[in-house]
Amino acid sequence: MPKEESLLPRVTSSSAFFTLGTLTLAILGLIYFSGILKPLVIAFLIWFIIHQLKVSLGKLKIRGKSLPSVIRSILSFAIIFVIIYLIAELLIINIEGIVASMPEYMQNFNDTLKRVSGIINNPNYTEYLQEWINKMDLSGMATSLISSLSGFVANSAVVLVYVVFFLMEDASYNIKMDKLFPSKKHDYSKFVHNLRSVNDSIRYYIWSMTAISLATGAVSYIVLLIMGVEYAFLWAFLVFILNFIPYIGPLIS
Repeated sequence: MPKEESLLPRVTSSSAFFTLGTLTLAILGLIYFSGILKPLVIAFLIWFIIHQLKVSLGKLKIRGKSLPSVIRSILSFAIIFVIIYLIAELLIINIEGIVASMPEYMQNFNDTLKRVSGIINNPNYTEYLQEWINKMDLSGMATSLISSLSGFVANSAVVLVYVVFFLMEDASYNIKMDKLFPSKKHDYSKFVHNLRSVNDSIRYYIWSMTAISLATGAVSYIVLLIMGVEYAFLWAFLVFILNFIPYIGPLIS
């Protein structure tokens, strides 16, 4: 009987070594250039949302005509920018409130620790808890928080520049397509079809994840308000963001 061929490709030691080396270099490159790639990825996501909003605005008709592409791009950019600005303002207000209330929180924490120590009534546990509290570097945490906010502001400027460049490239899309495929034959149709398939897949994933994360964040916000938790918007926003991280994010949130 003829030997059945495996559907899996044959893996040799050289190909495995090459694949492992390429993967290692890719991971090291992502880590080394994370400062450049993170704003670029965020800018791409923002541009993608702006582009989809622009497409949606194109379906609106005024006197039977769609809005010009430039007007739709400006409106989409303005809408997304205002939304991001309002979210950033709310986050800053919440964070400033937490920093201002930190002494009160620490006092409540110390009171709770004393009650727990009284319940446990074990000197070893009490000493361990006290050592753990002494190791908490609150000033370092505050400095790290301020540095993160400063980095966020700096990255916001970089992200804005990237988004503008993406929008400029989007404006010249048709011109570049005409130069790449002047005859518009089979290759052009195949390329456009593949591009639309990729675009549809990305759009479906982003919108589905955004809808799920938004619903989770909204429910969390309502529950936190009912429970009387302070700065509910900040915690609900963290739930919204963490939900985008597969497996680990929802567990943490």
